[in-house]
Amino acid sequence: MKTISQLLGKTSTLAIHGNADTLILGLQIDSRNITADQLYAAMPGTTVDGHQFIESCIEKGATAILCSTLPKQLNPDVCYILVENVATLWVKCASTSTIAKPKAFVLLEPRERMEKHQ
Repeated sequence: MKTISQLLGKTSTLAIHGNADTLILGLQIDSRNITADQLYAAMPGTTVDGHQFIESCIEKGATAILCSTLPKQLNPDVCYILVENVATLWVKCASTSTIAKPKAFVLLEPRERMEKHQ
């Protein structure tokens, strides 16, 4: 169990809305698997944007949201961590954390960045 502050360490964020001393029991990128007291990382995808599942994750018990766009309505019981790139911070948190997390994850570069490298 770690607090959001402990999980983030000295990582730079754009803003934190809510209590950064909130305890986190796990990290999750799949909204279908969220359980109580987990951090949900709302990743933009190629077909689905994880930001559209923020509210349902909160209803399932997520107490922290890692996002690149804040929802219009903020829940006062939830800590929102606003960052420029969710995937970059997610990899850092997942690779350095000892709290529960998925057994595997794959980081895909945005299509625009991949096209620039071709």
